[in-house]
Amino acid sequence: MIVIAKNNKVVEAFYKDQVNMKVLIARYPAYSILESNTIFPPELMSQLARIYDGQVVKKPSVLVFLDKKRVVADGIDEVEIRVEIVDCQPGETINEIELKIDEVVVPLELEDNKGSILFSTKIKGLHIISIDSSDVLFMEECVLAI
Repeated sequence: MIVIAKNNKVVEAFYKDQVNMKVLIARYPAYSILESNTIFPPELMSQLARIYDGQVVKKPSVLVFLDKKRVVADGIDEVEIRVEIVDCQPGETINEIELKIDEVVVPLELEDNKGSILFSTKIKGLHIISIDSSDVLFMEECVLAI
């Protein structure tokens, strides 16, 4: 796999046997052109991979856990939202991530790639917990019924 990168982000990818390196160098003069053993379909490479320490690697994944699925909407009953970052590179630490709870951004400090926050509300209904970052993989939203 040949990967075109700029500012440590994957811009485009090609199967090695389907490109001419001279053409790529001419087409992307201000970009890094890297060879990768990471095999993702080229059209998904920018979503699933990143550049870390000059190498093409899989993006870390974010896992979100809730200690319960239902909370009373009284502003007192709480749910613990736990976050864990996995698939980091050896020695890599992520110190903060931004959770989104119903589109409100909540910064969460991490220690050893883990963190948690308590959430309560007086608003009944479904509350969506997500992470909106192109630097990590977060595949599905968590839904909390209140």
